[in-house]
Amino acid sequence: THVDCMFLRQLFTRTTYSGRTLLGQSFLGCARNSSSTALSSSSSVATLSSCETAAFLTRISTLPFESSLPTRTPSFRSLHSSAQPRMAQSTSETMRSVGLHEFGGVDKLFIDEHTPRPVPGSGEALVRVQATALNRADVLQRMGRYPVPPGESEILGLEFSGVIDSFGPDQAKESTFQVGDRVCALLGGGGYAQYVAVPTSMLMRVPDNVSFSAAAAFPEAFLTAFQALFWIGGLSPESKEANQQKRVLIHAGASGVGSSAIQLARLAGVKQIIVTAGSEEKLAFCKELGADEAINYKTNPDFSVCVNELTAGEGVHVLIDFVGQSYWNNNLNSLAIEGKMVMLGFLSGFNLPAGSSIGAILRKRLQIEGSTLRARSLEYKVALTRALESFAGEAFRSGTVKPIISKEFPFTEVAAAHTFMEENRNLGKIVLNAFH
Repeated sequence: THVDCMFLRQLFTRTTYSGRTLLGQSFLGCARNSSSTALSSSSSVATLSSCETAAFLTRISTLPFESSLPTRTPSFRSLHSSAQPRMAQSTSETMRSVGLHEFGGVDKLFIDEHTPRPVPGSGEALVRVQATALNRADVLQRMGRYPVPPGESEILGLEFSGVIDSFGPDQAKESTFQVGDRVCALLGGGGYAQYVAVPTSMLMRVPDNVSFSAAAAFPEAFLTAFQALFWIGGLSPESKEANQQKRVLIHAGASGVGSSAIQLARLAGVKQIIVTAGSEEKLAFCKELGADEAINYKTNPDFSVCVNELTAGEGVHVLIDFVGQSYWNNNLNSLAIEGKMVMLGFLSGFNLPAGSSIGAILRKRLQIEGSTLRARSLEYKVALTRALESFAGEAFRSGTVKPIISKEFPFTEVAAAHTFMEENRNLGKIVLNAFH
């Protein structure tokens, strides 16, 4: 029996509905009715032996089930609210949010008019959301391919901007923030809603000259780019002289993270910034942001040839990749001696292409590191936020560095916004606003 790895992870980490695991029941029925069940949403599967399958079925068959359970997955709110103490409903405190009838296409999204309003805990602020921005993770989560980290809100949305409404117990005395302050922050979830509870340690102030839309598009893209370039890639936030010896290659240069990485690399004084993108419009857009060279990966599928020509055969010292499988060999060929590749996604798949060689890793003394941000600890995210503020805060306030907004949608048109992203039509970030 072939079982999707991510599906199994969801199966044993998802919250229960009325104390019973819906996905467990669904899988039990599939597995018992087929000796070769394939539930994969990607090309990578884990193979279970007959003994492992039997043990697995024995484990989930011990779970209590009811014949009266609903035949379709409930909405985000009904399926998962019991796992979110902060989301517990008070006597009359509700809000609007974007919910899901079930995992799938954009037609599964809906506006939930009666979502329990978050209650800020100790060390938290309740913020009235003005805008949020889309991320690829939102699309994957909607499709059921991105399990929500334990303890985070099941509502979509990984960043926001808004106005502080209130504080949790005693926090108003300890915080440097006040009710009414304009703020933005990274989230583990919950941004597609009218209110969000967030640790005050994660908040960043939004200058009066920066719109809520721009502020909402700042946290995820710039924090991800900063982490990749500096904390993992090895660029120096203090020494432009050191960075002037470095070349970087940024894939998906016209994306939210890509456009942010271009600006941060430029601010850091990097010697040469090379990007890839899929249209002449996107290439021109990247150059306007500060890229020195731009490669069309559609007309130059072996972009490593171009990279080596542009670097006189030296290659790049830092490479940021979101694509994975189809770029693997060309990425290795593009890296300089002791170069670093930071993997932030695998849009083309995560199995290595047939005939791949890892010889270059040894020969060039390469470092390859993958990273996610959503599942990191609060302490890590707070430290990263403060480091980004220290490096680029003034540039953000002055407009030297800014999120690039491709298009804005009212949050009631969230399905259209997701479609816009899935069609790769955006140059920069997509923003949802008009929550109130």
